[in-house]
Amino acid sequence: WRQVSAWYSMFDINVTTIQPDVATHPTSWHVITPSYNSGGVAWSIFPHTTPGSLVDGNWSPFNFTAAIVHEVGHTFGCGHISKFDQWGDNIQEYAVFDDPLHGSIMGGTGRVVNNWSLWHAAPWHNPGGPSYLQDDMAYIAGLVVSNAATGYTGDGYRPDDHGGTIATATPMAAEGTTRWTTGVLERLTDADAFSFSIDVAGRYSLAATREDPNGVDLMAAIYNSAGVLLAAESSDSREQPYSLVNDQYLTLDFATPGTYYVIVTSRGNYADQGAYNVRVDPLPGGWTLDNVGLNARPGYATYDWSTSTYTVAGSGYFIYNSTSSIIGGTNDSFQYLYQELKGDGAITVRVSSPQATQYYQAGVMIRDSLDSNAKAASLVLNGQNRAYFFARGTTGGSASSSYRMATSSYLLRLTRSGNVFRAYVSSNNGVTWTQVGTNQNIAMGETVYIGLVSTARVNTWGSSSAPTNHALNVATFTNVSV
Repeated sequence: WRQVSAWYSMFDINVTTIQPDVATHPTSWHVITPSYNSGGVAWSIFPHTTPGSLVDGNWSPFNFTAAIVHEVGHTFGCGHISKFDQWGDNIQEYAVFDDPLHGSIMGGTGRVVNNWSLWHAAPWHNPGGPSYLQDDMAYIAGLVVSNAATGYTGDGYRPDDHGGTIATATPMAAEGTTRWTTGVLERLTDADAFSFSIDVAGRYSLAATREDPNGVDLMAAIYNSAGVLLAAESSDSREQPYSLVNDQYLTLDFATPGTYYVIVTSRGNYADQGAYNVRVDPLPGGWTLDNVGLNARPGYATYDWSTSTYTVAGSGYFIYNSTSSIIGGTNDSFQYLYQELKGDGAITVRVSSPQATQYYQAGVMIRDSLDSNAKAASLVLNGQNRAYFFARGTTGGSASSSYRMATSSYLLRLTRSGNVFRAYVSSNNGVTWTQVGTNQNIAMGETVYIGLVSTARVNTWGSSSAPTNHALNVATFTNVSV
């Protein structure tokens, strides 16, 4: 329900599992049933008083969630998004875009960000074909308007939920030292403003991120109480499409306690609308939070000063080995809390309580850049009680790996001496250390990134008995020293 709601969040409709009175509420009625094992199908146009679409309930969670959104899209009049060759022949009815980042709800999904499209409709759709561009958003909003009750003056999109200026800012909720809120960018021109207060000066991370799995592409800006811009994030210079640009992470130092403001807006491209989350968390001085690579569900990080405990939550994005995007593949994907290191150094940590599937990875890393395919060395613990040492010696190359048995009671250590990287584990609180694998020679620049990593590393589609890539690995780290 939550994931379906996220994809329809910008429209003036209610996604519910409670059957409404279809005589008084225009309804698109969808059924999930294990008795239908042929994918999904839609046969009726919104509104209808009996089911107009259904999907195979035996599918994996993300699979039938995407199918629900797709089939309900049909009931709003949307055809399949398709590809055509230069002669106008249909060569792919369910269009799959040529990168691992972007997918189409009405075409081929299974990418990290799957969204509504302005693209060519399949030839069987009327209108459709290579000369027709289907506007998914306009189709849905238009049917909302044409079937609304008498007196409706809306445009098919949800009424604005937050003011867009400092003067009309909505206070963020407080949960311990975390400040958080949610919102929806209903239109490309929408701006949502929030206020938050901090009791202690210092370093903080602000994360403005998609409400997964919708594809809203965000921009964020932070102001002080006088309205002075302190920081903004609106772009990402890293390699695309192997870097997730939709989510924004800002790390900054607040000189004084007090009230601050964040304004969230859309990047302004087609369908850059939908639900999002904003959270502000404390960090120790010198640390910065960001995502690396393609992360299906946005992560976060926070720090507990009373216990010196770091928490890093990351999802990663694991599809198939041929297009690997995990720690240790040709393109990494994880949440990264890091510092810059000049010259030689080491990082030591205990991974206290990872929380995800047996395939999670949480540990330490040194990398040449924040690009997903950067040269890197990492030592990560997984749910099979193994500490893996991964080393990628060339940009975009494959990573070598070796491992030793280890548990969350072990300390992990990763060192750099010139171009030589070594990994160690200790079962006795650092009294003695055992090397994992052998020395690895990786030619990195003098200044590198060193820090804590977390990824859930689970399959895109999942299975009926296992989570999908919409899970987060919430890992806590203690005994951290750099």
